[in-house]
Amino acid sequence: MNLALGAGAGASMSAEDASALRRDAQSLVATVRNELGGSSVGRLQPSRAYSQGDFELWFALSAFADNASIHEQIVRNGGNADAATLAGRALVGAARRVDAALQSARVSSGVQSAWSALRRPLATFETASSR
Repeated sequence: MNLALGAGAGASMSAEDASALRRDAQSLVATVRNELGGSSVGRLQPSRAYSQGDFELWFALSAFADNASIHEQIVRNGGNADAATLAGRALVGAARRVDAALQSARVSSGVQSAWSALRRPLATFETASSR
């Protein structure tokens, strides 16, 4: 992941990295939906037992993917390095909500691994933007 220092003592992702993050987040939302037995229109299996944690994670990941899309737009359209830095920090906040939701969700090791891989560059961004 390429991080660039913004004008306001922060960091921002490259447009390409922001796009990749958004795509990976959207893919992970689809994976979680599929693991929950959900269709693309929200139909769930009537005989399956779900937990509150399952939905908390699905909703948190979905929000994260939407936030990643907004972040991508801000980064890609450029022009304001401070806005990109602040949007990156907000995205880290959204990632923390996913981290919390993962604690009570029943997910596969594949989802956990995918989130860890997706989250890894954000940890670097989080460190760079907290300076």
